[in-house]
Amino acid sequence: MPLDRIQPIYCDTEAAGTYGTDSVPTLTDALVVMNPEIKVDSTVINRKMRSQLLRPMYTGVVGQKSMSATFETFMAGYGGGAIDANTKFPAFHHLLQSCGLVGDFAVATWTYTMPDAGWGQLSSTIYAYKHGLLYKMVGTRGNAAWTFQAGQPCRAAWSMNSLFTAPAAAAETIPDYTTGTTGLIDSSPPICVGSVMDFTPYANAPTVGQFGLIDSVTIDLRNQVIPRMGTNFGSTDVSEWLITGHGTDDDDGILVSMDLEVPDMGAGEEAAWWNRFFAAAGPEIDRTVGDLNITVGAGAGKVMVWQLGGLAPLTIEDITLDGGRLGHRVTFKALGTDGSTGEDDLVITCT
Repeated sequence: MPLDRIQPIYCDTEAAGTYGTDSVPTLTDALVVMNPEIKVDSTVINRKMRSQLLRPMYTGVVGQKSMSATFETFMAGYGGGAIDANTKFPAFHHLLQSCGLVGDFAVATWTYTMPDAGWGQLSSTIYAYKHGLLYKMVGTRGNAAWTFQAGQPCRAAWSMNSLFTAPAAAAETIPDYTTGTTGLIDSSPPICVGSVMDFTPYANAPTVGQFGLIDSVTIDLRNQVIPRMGTNFGSTDVSEWLITGHGTDDDDGILVSMDLEVPDMGAGEEAAWWNRFFAAAGPEIDRTVGDLNITVGAGAGKVMVWQLGGLAPLTIEDITLDGGRLGHRVTFKALGTDGSTGEDDLVITCT
């Protein structure tokens, strides 16, 4: 492979309470990523000069600096069999903890939830090699969005921000995707065909010859990741990246979107989704625990479940699906379960 296409990426969670301290990812922290883009973000402050002579003393200075990365992964669990110890992680463990969720291990299961009131945010260190340079991204936090498309693996889009570290020349390393001595063992990502998409009562559970199938689902954390600046904290660069919430003040929450067929025209169901949208109150807001989930994968260590606490429809529009099928695109706000005192609008598990 041409050397300019070799871009190994490693990620490891930083210890709690040590934000921005390099956790020194090793070869077994390697991630299989697609379309990686690593950038140094900086602001140059220029001086406006009225002289016709431009001289070196008039040049600008580099001010605020930080780093960012975007890439995609296919979602896969732990490729080494049953998760029988808290030192064995699914492949997305460190990235997910960089996006505001915190993992907890119990009885062969990793469970990822958002900390109450946003406290307890973890961060990660990402090593990215590119063109003979090593980009060290410390204090990394970001956002994740998942797309579940029939016939494809679940695709995750990651958008990460970190503190600034000057890129340095470094020899390329050889990733270890199979040993798993620090927990990560890669495995083939499962296809969404046959996955359980149980969105009762939103799904019409069509059978052969009936319309109403869910074609795809997207879940976007919509993390608002902001830079913290302060001359009394850290340096004159960005001192911390902080996740302040999901969405904006006037449009908060995790966003869920579905592309689905219009229900069977002969069953009197064709207006069902419009009726649910306009009646977005009471029983039409689903708060039943356990019936709003997507399960992908099979086998010990490879079963992944995205569990939503509730859904409230926000928008609906008519779309055309493959083959000219009539469909709807419905967007929802994810809700916590009724009466819950913890953050359970989204819970992700891997077993």
